Amino acid sequence: MYFIIGSPKSIESIKGQNLPDLDIRKIRESQKILVIDDNPSHYKDFLVEKYEFKITKIDDIQDISVVSEYGVILCDMEGVGKGIGGKSGGDVITEIRKRYPLKQIVAYTGHKFQASYNKYFTLADRVVEKDIELDEWVELLDGLAKELTDPIVQWKRTRNLLFEQGVATSIVVELEDSFVTSCFDKEKLNNLKGSRIVDKLSPVSKNIVQDLVTNLLVRLIIGGVS
Repeated sequence: MYFIIGSPKSIESIKGQNLPDLDIRKIRESQKILVIDDNPSHYKDFLVEKYEFKITKIDDIQDISVVSEYGVILCDMEGVGKGIGGKSGGDVITEIRKRYPLKQIVAYTGHKFQASYNKYFTLADRVVEKDIELDEWVELLDGLAKELTDPIVQWKRTRNLLFEQGVATSIVVELEDSFVTSCFDKEKLNNLKGSRIVDKLSPVSKNIVQDLVTNLLVRLIIGGVS
């Protein structure tokens, strides 16, 4: 049992703090993007050279842990997945979402969306056609990177995931209070990873909270918080 003195802080209280906008160039520099596609990427060079996105492309994936260092993953639905014993990009997306639930995942295909992929599309954050225009890719990737550094978006995702893991409401309330209290202080936020309440979580739930902290530490770093 635990007690919070006073009223626990809600994530909604952050909205009144007028979060400063971050330099989009710094966000692009801080967020690594992984493309999993067995075909040449006609947009990658433009996105890297002109817009300075940090993009790595691989033809397929042999080990899901490879994606751990990337915040955004773009996965083709066709021609990939065999490296992990799957049949399509849907199997890759399933495994990434299972292991790294806070990653931003984009599912795409060069053909008309097949109904058989629908169950995988629901696991992705975005679903797009491969041949969208370059400016649409820029807008998409910038939007996903911003979400990774948005404390409100990240906490709400984390909260839903913790509930899915069966974490008690009382514990989630305490975690929310701790997160809101520390999310603008790099030292406090980093200490949340090893806090008493996080240590008591299951390994899966603990990883979710630690990924949340990692994402928000990026915001503080590129925002110049010492």
